Parts: sequence; structure tokens; C-alpha cells
Amino acid sequence: MLVVLDRYAFVSMAAALATMGIKVAGYLGTASVGLLADALESTVNLAAAMLLLFALRGARKPADRTHAYGHGKLEFLVSGVEGLLVLAAAGGIALAAFERVQQPVPLTSLDLGMGCVLLAAGINGVVGWMLLRAGRRHRSLALEADARHLFTDVASSAGLFVALAVMRVRPEWWMVDPVVAWLLAAHIAWTGGDILVRSIHGLLDAGLDDDELQALDDVLRDADVDYHALRTRRAGRQRFVDFHLLVPGHMSVQESHALCSQLEASIERRLPGTQTVIHVEPRDDGHVENVQRPGVQEEESCDTTKSSSASCS
Repeated sequence: MLVVLDRYAFVSMAAALATMGIKVAGYLGTASVGLLADALESTVNLAAAMLLLFALRGARKPADRTHAYGHGKLEFLVSGVEGLLVLAAAGGIALAAFERVQQPVPLTSLDLGMGCVLLAAGINGVVGWMLLRAGRRHRSLALEADARHLFTDVASSAGLFVALAVMRVRPEWWMVDPVVAWLLAAHIAWTGGDILVRSIHGLLDAGLDDDELQALDDVLRDADVDYHALRTRRAGRQRFVDFHLLVPGHMSVQESHALCSQLEASIERRLPGTQTVIHVEPRDDGHVENVQRPGVQEEESCDTTKSSSASCS
């Protein structure tokens, strides 16, 4: 699987190089600031693809003495950098459009420009679809961020194509070119901001999604166990779950450990790539509060003092 993910990064780089060349050719042939903006975004695509490869290779490094939980958060960090690059591209596009308003330039060879836009959009659309499927399958935020970036490029190209078509029919409407560039810049900035926010949430140990929590609850419900103090987080493609499991006070350590192992295996089957830590407590301990049954939402975590108990992972 790891080699496959690297392959997607190389495909993304190849697509960025190809579309960048196509758009630069279109800009040189038409002098359209919209095409210049689109070409600038492709340079960001190339940088993002290189960061993607770095993130995928770095995040899969095994845990070590200084990084006991692995390096999965590197994907969030790199996705945040990509979000910043997207925002920078949006700013550059807006500035280029402003300069074009200040110094208008007649556009030429719009048919060539429209063809270049369509070809580049087709390449980005196919590659973006591939990356999005792979990102969801392998739970890789870095792949998903790169895919969404490419889809933003496709949307930009669609708007640019319409603008070039309008100016081909009505050349005197030259203001359409910078206006479309501004609209594209706003759309690109929104996407970059969204990628950045998601990355920050990941770095701040955001919990699992609702559907993943529901899958976890289903496992515990099937096992018919009581628990509390459930906590979850993710780091790239890795998930982390820990909770306190309540067992009868007479249950032996060996029996408790066997129950924990069964629960961990069941969680792994439903949510592959999940590291689960279970803290065992006797159910008849009077200090335990806020006991949670599967299917019932816990309102607050229990931080009360526990009596003697065992842990297993």
C-alpha cells in the first residue's frame, strides 16, 4: 500500500508539470491574465505534489523512542502548508488581475487559450478523482487535500473557459478577464482556508468522525460492556481510542486481559489502523461515576479517583 501511495504523488507531480506547461503556452499565446492566474495555480499544484510525497513517506515511519505514537501528524502539517500555498496563489492571482485593470492588454488567439484550458482541466479532473478515491480509501488527509486542490483548479478552468468564450464573441468586454481572475482568486482562497482549518483541527487532536464513533459504539454494544471516559483522536491515517472498561470485581486479571484483547480485535476489524488502549476497573467500585452504556452519549468524562485496577492494550 505504501508504494501505491507514493505512486499517486508522482502522478500528481506529472499532472502539475503537464498542466503548467499547457497553461503557460496558453498565456503566451493570448496574454490573458486569467490564464496567467491558472498557470500560477499549477505551480502551486507542483509544490503541493512534492509536499505530498514528503508527507506520505514521512508519516509512515514507524514509532521510535522520541515519537512513540508514530509520525502520522506530518500529513496534517504538510496539508496546512499546502493550504498556505493555495492562499498565496489566490493573493498572486488577485494582484495580477489588479495590474491588468491598471494596464489593459488586448487579447489574441482566444481559440488556442480555450483549448489549453480544456486540456488542462481534463488532466486535473482525472488525476483529482484518482487522488480523492485513494485518499478516502487509505484515510490520507494529504491525498484528499491534494485532490481538492486539483478540483479547485478544474473549477477555475471552467470559469476561465467561459470568460474566454465571452471575450471571443465580445472583445470590447475585456474587463471580464480580470473580474473572472478575481472570482477565481476568491474561490481558491476559500479552498485554501478550508484545507488549513482541517489541518489545524488534526494537529489539535480532533476526535473521530461521527460515523467512526458510531462504528465504535456498535462494537461495544455487540460486546455488551459498560465503559466511560471514552477519548478518540487521529493522526494522519492512524486512529487512537482509549476508554475505561468496567468489569465484575471478581474477574481475574487474565480474564480481563482476554476481554480487552477481544474488544481491541473487534475495533480493529471495524476501524482498521486503530490503536486501542483499555483501562480496566471493577464495576462494584463506589468511586466510579458517569458509567456509559453503548448507544448512550456520555455528557462528560469521569476524572474521579479510581480504586485498584488493571490496564491492558
